[in-house]
Amino acid sequence: GLAAAALSCTPGAPQANPALTLALLCTRKLGARRAAAALLAQGCGALLAAAGARLALPEDTGLVTRVSAEGTAGQALAWETLATIPLALATFATSSRAPPHGGGGLVLGSAVAAGALAAGPVSGGSMNPARSLGPALVTGVWDDHWVYWLGPVLGSVLAGLCHEFLLAPGASRDKLRSCLACRDVALVEATSPAPSSPPTHSPPA
Repeated sequence: GLAAAALSCTPGAPQANPALTLALLCTRKLGARRAAAALLAQGCGALLAAAGARLALPEDTGLVTRVSAEGTAGQALAWETLATIPLALATFATSSRAPPHGGGGLVLGSAVAAGALAAGPVSGGSMNPARSLGPALVTGVWDDHWVYWLGPVLGSVLAGLCHEFLLAPGASRDKLRSCLACRDVALVEATSPAPSSPPTHSPPA
């Protein structure tokens, strides 16, 4: 949680979560080229971090996110999806309201910590496909790896769509129709008294 809070307060607010990047792409807040570049960078960063962690740690048994022995892949998928929804909602909400004095970082860090504590006993509380991809590449353990892509991506996209078209100040039916028709959502937001998209930067992860 502290790491996520610190990352969101750094210059440029880098995105470290492929699931949130895909949610930004689906809500047309991020272009395809920037999204592809972000996904590549996130994967490379996760690989380097996992390699460093495996060299530094005496045992790598806790490095890979796994479904608990008492749970099933379906239960882990549900927990990963549900744990990612508050994180994605916090990301979209703080980006549109821009809380002062680093409040956005505290909200995002709290969402990460809460999700990890809630989903950890069943799925490991990944909420981030890159966090699971790096260790899988380094260790070669791919057990139920699809859970850690499908769950976070599904939760992030659902949360992003709900925020943009139902909860955000600039949410409207016209905005939803523009997105479904692949038109520029910014044109609709420009006529809204309270646009939901940040004018200068995309949401942090």
